[in-house]
Amino acid sequence: MAGDAGEGGADAGVAQAAPSPSAVDAGTPAARDAKAAAPLPRSKPTPAAKAVKPQPSQPSAPLDLSFLAPVPATIDAMYYDLSVTTAHLSTGFPEGGMRLVGARFLERNSGLGKMLTYVVTQLLMAVGEGVAASQGRYVGSTYGVGYRVDYYRSYTSAELASMRANREQAGDNLLASNMSLDLQLFLPVQGVSTASGISAELTPVTVNFTGDGVFGLEVAFQYTKVTDALPGAPARLRSFESIGTPVRLMLNLPVVQVQLQWSPNFIGGFGINPKVMENKYLESAQGTGNLLYTNSPLSLSATVSPVPWVFVRGTGTWTKYQLTTDALGYQLEAGLRF
Repeated sequence: MAGDAGEGGADAGVAQAAPSPSAVDAGTPAARDAKAAAPLPRSKPTPAAKAVKPQPSQPSAPLDLSFLAPVPATIDAMYYDLSVTTAHLSTGFPEGGMRLVGARFLERNSGLGKMLTYVVTQLLMAVGEGVAASQGRYVGSTYGVGYRVDYYRSYTSAELASMRANREQAGDNLLASNMSLDLQLFLPVQGVSTASGISAELTPVTVNFTGDGVFGLEVAFQYTKVTDALPGAPARLRSFESIGTPVRLMLNLPVVQVQLQWSPNFIGGFGINPKVMENKYLESAQGTGNLLYTNSPLSLSATVSPVPWVFVRGTGTWTKYQLTTDALGYQLEAGLRF
């Protein structure tokens, strides 16, 4: 009995310790509610931007005023002169000189004169190639009594290609050289001058004696024609005409440039023999056309640039090689250089 009771007590203890099914079922919803009420994950806070230390400021570059510096006027320098002019063109003859007023454009070692010369020379050389190709190459002649027979053959493709290559090479050499263009236009101004005309000069040959452009020589091609009314006979005109090759020596200092120039005139016999010039004058005086002057003047000019971009130029001329004031003339200019 006692054993039974012990067994019963044991059973009773087991019975008490074992959870009831209802107690287990009651805990399941609580776990679900705990999961459902779990807090949402928080986003990570954005780190604060770090303060950037200011970089030390760079010193500002000095103001560039090089454009105010005078344009160097050496032989090899590239620049442009634009000026107004007034001149007294002496003739050395009884009618006296001509009063001129106008403008001048001078281009040193730039593209306009080169391009004009390039176009003209390339055109002439191309025409020569075409004529040669159509005529053929001369190979010889046979002679008989009262006759002569010349023989030609066609140029080969290699010979034509060689002529073309030579022409192109000549053009490249021209563009790589120094060349200057000088244009002057003279217009009548009421009460001041009645003369009008033009002077054009192209300088393809430049010799730099010192290498630094200070001292050198130039040879140019020039055409000039200026026409004015004849004093005392306004119905008749007189004109100064020149086709020549001016030769000048140049000395280019920092502020002053000096030029000594001789302009031999083909029409008047280069000025070497004054009788040729005088005969041209007398022939025109006896005719009914324009009275003609064909002098070959010798001139000395000085150009001064007192401030940047501005220059003044004075030129004295000796147009007839005799010691009289009638043979002396001048030209004054003021303008901009850039």
